[in-house]
Amino acid sequence: WARFLKLVVCVIFDLVMKGAVSSVDLHALVNEMQFLIGGKVQKIYQPQRELFYFELHAPGKGKQVLRVIPGKLLNLGSEKFSAGKPSGMAMFLRKYLSNARLISIKQHGSERIVVIDFEGKIASGEIVAYHLIVEFFSKGNLVFCDKDWKVMTLLDRQVRESRSVTHKVEYKFPPAQLNWKELEEEKFVEIISKTEKRNLATCIATEIGIGGLYAEEICNRVGVDPKIISASLSDVALKKLYKEFKELLSELEKPRGYVYTKERVPVKLSLSKVGDLAEQKDSFHETLVGINPLVKESPYEKKIANVKRIIERQEKIVADVEGGIEKASQAGEKIYSEYVKVQALIDQCNGIAAQNGWASLKKELKGLDKIKQVDLKKKILTVEL
Repeated sequence: WARFLKLVVCVIFDLVMKGAVSSVDLHALVNEMQFLIGGKVQKIYQPQRELFYFELHAPGKGKQVLRVIPGKLLNLGSEKFSAGKPSGMAMFLRKYLSNARLISIKQHGSERIVVIDFEGKIASGEIVAYHLIVEFFSKGNLVFCDKDWKVMTLLDRQVRESRSVTHKVEYKFPPAQLNWKELEEEKFVEIISKTEKRNLATCIATEIGIGGLYAEEICNRVGVDPKIISASLSDVALKKLYKEFKELLSELEKPRGYVYTKERVPVKLSLSKVGDLAEQKDSFHETLVGINPLVKESPYEKKIANVKRIIERQEKIVADVEGGIEKASQAGEKIYSEYVKVQALIDQCNGIAAQNGWASLKKELKGLDKIKQVDLKKKILTVEL
């Protein structure tokens, strides 16, 4: 097994975070970024096609590095990277955003879209506004627009019947979805009561729009089965659900960083499925430092993990057996060395039991120091050798 493990481990890839950042997580991240407002852009890098670093000088905070991976992740971090030769898009962004001031960073409704607004000074001295839009749905995109939202440059040109994002065309946001951040109790109750989804958690996850993890968390906090049919909920249960929903939103306003065995989240969870709480940090951003969702997962990773678990179980079994053998051997050797005394004691006990019955044995042996326990029911005598 050890030889097999050595051969296989070399193909493991380091992937800590799978999939894209959720709408809820994005809300928390943007809340933590508000201190960047007023900061000035110093440098822009694009070391990989889908990876951007914006170096800013934030008021009272100094140098801050904003990492942007369209479609996957947005966070502040201290990752070291090789800048290399500037890409064409990085050079274009530098041309307009160098020394520009960040004046706003916000999530578009509750969508997986972040809009960062800048103001820069052009040669004439005029202050000009720019919009940087980062999309985290589908494959993701990064779009740079002028003050009128006309696309100046972008990562991926997208032409579809429903919506096109391309050069020199006004940027249009996707059709608006329900904004869960502004959801009133009456609408919340109506959605759950009238849903056609198969259960409560699915309804909250998809129709309210906060995703499966947080939907299950709300259910768990209330003590409601997430698989229950929504129409069967009482008015009291619905009110409790909305209260916990609002409590979750309140926690997201001042997020922290919680690293569980299976999840990294901005609020403390009560769900057992996320595993044990391994680490707690002051900010959600800190939990994402070092994560690289661009690294592809090895198809052998699950097999490797399974082999590791098998080896660990077998090693434990072997250790337990070896320990048992060692103890049994020591006990056998001790009994053999004291065989005459042990046999004499056995004969004495049998004699007392035959003459006066087993009940009298405990009383007869009470004064002997070596006798530690007499179990008359099981007819077991414990002796210290």
